[in-house]
Amino acid sequence: ISGFNEKELLGTESLKIVLPEDRDRVRNNAIQMLKGDRHVPYEHRVVTKSGEIRWIIETVTSIHYKNRRAVLGYFMDHTEHERAKEALSLSEDKFRKAFRSSPDWFVISTLEDGFYIDVNEAFLHTTGYSREEVIGHTSTELGIWAQPEDRIEMTKVLKEQGAVRNLEARFRTKSGDIRHVLWSAEVIDYGEEKCLIAVTR
Repeated sequence: ISGFNEKELLGTESLKIVLPEDRDRVRNNAIQMLKGDRHVPYEHRVVTKSGEIRWIIETVTSIHYKNRRAVLGYFMDHTEHERAKEALSLSEDKFRKAFRSSPDWFVISTLEDGFYIDVNEAFLHTTGYSREEVIGHTSTELGIWAQPEDRIEMTKVLKEQGAVRNLEARFRTKSGDIRHVLWSAEVIDYGEEKCLIAVTR
């Protein structure tokens, strides 16, 4: 993992390969674990021989080695997990920005009943509703679908196929105006419930 050979490591301080910013934290965590005050592995970063930074999960325990007190350390490469977490966080951040700033309506609602979980500013601006009037209420309560039977049919298609693309529909705003729209949606797992994320143009 480190890229160093045995000769390069033997006789050097074990913190040598730890990223300098993490050394104090690693030392403190190791001391706590050796004293029995910490029982869960700790994470830190190491710098490989080639200069790459990798994430490590480490545990240490006190042992006797060649008639001397010593520390036995076990560390596991955790880099790919950390990179996946970072990529997921970046992806979620991009989604949030796209959701909020899109000129199209973005909506997350429950599949079965149509309870609004989240909507973007474009939805609120065009329909004339406030966020408080929408979140926790259903599209049926608000009369969003000018033809409620369209939503019933759409729900059947989503349950069978998982997605709908460019469905022509008519939506009613708070003022009663009718908007002709193209509606696309996909079923997603949100918590423990089947929901849909929909975009309306």
